Amino acid sequence: MLFRSTIKRNAAFINEGSIQATTTGNQAVTAAALKILAQGSTASLINTGTISALASTTDTGVASLSAYGIQDLSGTLTNIVNTGSIAAAATTLDNGLQKIVAIDISHTSANELVTTNGVITGDVLFGSAPMVGNTTNAGNQLIIQGSGAAVSGAVLKGSGTLDIYVSFDGTGGILQTDNTQATTLKVGENGTTKFALNKNTTTAPLIATTGVTSFNLGTTMAVTPSTFLPESQTYTLVSSNVAGGVHIETPGTTTALTIPYMYKGTVTCDDSACGSDP
Repeated sequence: MLFRSTIKRNAAFINEGSIQATTTGNQAVTAAALKILAQGSTASLINTGTISALASTTDTGVASLSAYGIQDLSGTLTNIVNTGSIAAAATTLDNGLQKIVAIDISHTSANELVTTNGVITGDVLFGSAPMVGNTTNAGNQLIIQGSGAAVSGAVLKGSGTLDIYVSFDGTGGILQTDNTQATTLKVGENGTTKFALNKNTTTAPLIATTGVTSFNLGTTMAVTPSTFLPESQTYTLVSSNVAGGVHIETPGTTTALTIPYMYKGTVTCDDSACGSDP
């Protein structure tokens, strides 16, 4: 009797060119540039080119509109390395319910890692991976590092855990967000955090963590309105669910936060750790 076993390595999907999806018309539509169906399987993606999706409509009264750069419905895509561009864009609807998602890997409880020294434009949605064993490491990780690295959009941990590192090696990186929900956020030297405000921004924190948020020596923070803002409003930029959970290493950083020239404002910190070494 001959007993055979064939094992194949799950090779990475590599994009070195351009993958694009564009939809338009007067109906509710969805554009997905790279979509992995529930029956599919792709464990790793390396993007050195462009992955982009555009969903547009001539009728802004439609109920919904969705654009996905990468949409994984299989729950098998757990590692993404981006040195190029992953982007999504959609027409703004009257009801504001358009979805602009650069990466959706939310359909799994497995540990996920997204590393970029390129550009990601649109929301990034993670899955439900819990903390790793008895360590303090979250199951999901987002690493933004490099002088050309930038993530612009919401970053959401879903029901899982998520650690975000911006310029952890001091080489630079930008997180521009109006809604980030994570376990921890650590911004290293030469890292930049941009708080994206618009006319619909509420008092809910733009960045909320269940653990520690830290801004190390040599980081930059700025307010970046995308629309005209109300005449007067108070915004919560960062919050942590743990006592003393917001650490700002450089005293005075909060008062030095950049506010656009058309506006004036003050910045306060009610966390006892602000302005102290983490």
